Amino acid sequence: MKHERSNCLSQYMLYLLVKHPYMLPIGMAHIKFQEIYAEVGHFIEEQLSKPVKEVKKKEASEMLKKVNTENMLSTRGDYRSNFVIFHACKLAKELGDGEEKWEIIMNVWLEILGHAASQCRGSHHAQQLRRGGELLTHVWLLMAHFGLTDHFQIPRSRAIAEAILR
Repeated sequence: MKHERSNCLSQYMLYLLVKHPYMLPIGMAHIKFQEIYAEVGHFIEEQLSKPVKEVKKKEASEMLKKVNTENMLSTRGDYRSNFVIFHACKLAKELGDGEEKWEIIMNVWLEILGHAASQCRGSHHAQQLRRGGELLTHVWLLMAHFGLTDHFQIPRSRAIAEAILR
């Protein structure tokens, strides 16, 4: 169950990055998704000696866990994409296969979602509400309601939110 929720949040954040990058904080939106995606594809092809389209997710995941990261940053092309691949491999090894990894991943995605919601401009949220709203916008509204964002701060709203949460 945690795996499914983590995966869903991951896919949603990727959707925002690709379809609505203006809703994400500047640092997140400036990630060169397509470049890194292509670099990871080339890396997987090099490691498994077959086209990335023929590689199953499980196979790629297992391969990334087995990659020797010792000299990776100094031996392969572009530092930025190597940096991402290096840390992805290292993180995959550290998280292992246990159930707690999905709890960790889900909590990280929830933190990123909350941060992105609070950093997005109110005008972008307003545009989305005309179309029913993105999940990000609904998170932003909930955060505003409970006084967890600087947007629409009402005096004493934090005290009210704390009283409600008790």
